[in-house]
Amino acid sequence: MAYQEQGNRDNKEKETATQKTIHLIRDSYCTSLKLAKGNVDANLEGYKGAENALKFNVRKLKRTRQNCNIFVNTELNVGTQLLQFDTSLGDNIKNIKQWNDAFAKGLKDIFSSIKDIKTKVNDLSDVAAKLENSKKDSCYKVQWSVLTGKPMEDCKGGDKPPVPREPCKDIDAVLHDIIHMPIALFQDIDSLFKSSSDIVGIQKFSDISKLMDLQAKLDASVKSLDASLTASIKTKKTQVDDAQTATKNSLTDRTKAVAVLYNSRCDFEEIKDTVTDICCNECGCLENCGHEEHTKPHLKNCEKKICEICGQINESCRHDQQPQEQTQKY
Repeated sequence: MAYQEQGNRDNKEKETATQKTIHLIRDSYCTSLKLAKGNVDANLEGYKGAENALKFNVRKLKRTRQNCNIFVNTELNVGTQLLQFDTSLGDNIKNIKQWNDAFAKGLKDIFSSIKDIKTKVNDLSDVAAKLENSKKDSCYKVQWSVLTGKPMEDCKGGDKPPVPREPCKDIDAVLHDIIHMPIALFQDIDSLFKSSSDIVGIQKFSDISKLMDLQAKLDASVKSLDASLTASIKTKKTQVDDAQTATKNSLTDRTKAVAVLYNSRCDFEEIKDTVTDICCNECGCLENCGHEEHTKPHLKNCEKKICEICGQINESCRHDQQPQEQTQKY
């Protein structure tokens, strides 16, 4: 091994029992060093995996939150306003329906009145027709002659008709209007009757009540949309909570991986320093251990170095205990 070759670079080193023991210890540390290096590599890969999982979950959490916000904003800006619009539209349609019903009733009342007037005008027209026909009736020729002051053909009352009095001098024009005006009125009332009937039909054809069905369908659709958005928001919030939990767990795992990697690196560095110290020891405690010096002690220098280390440890412990003692006093 490379460490053994480094250790055996000194020709004075002999394969003594102590040296063999040192080789065994050194080999065990070399094996531990390889294992520690493997742990560092494994823990590094574990850290990378935890870091990638954390980044993935962070991105997923961000996307899930954005997606949830889209549904929340849609429900606020669309669903809520649609519900209010649907409510207002329903109220307006109800009001228009009441106005339309009142209008329809008014049209029916007008139609009924025109129908009644038409009946009366028809009666008046019949009377006018009878009055017109009476001119040709021999039974009424004398009356017509007396009324108009004009002789009537085949009248038996004499050749000389009575002279009409002054108030009746325009009797011909008056009788003409009495006979012919009902006929014109009947035509006019018949036109009003037909027009009124057509208007009633148009009003029924354009009945606003049809909008009630459309508004009911719109109301159901709007409520269904808002319910769907609300359900989606609830689902998205659950997904956000799950993504946040997964991110938190990934962060915990990444933190653990960092600690494990740090500890494994510390173990590796510790074993590496130990192996380096054993394999490349520059200790001079035994350098002067020659045959001519075998009656003298040689480990005083090592003892002094060990004591110096003990002193440093004691000094460090003493400083660490002082704050505790002060805290206990209080």
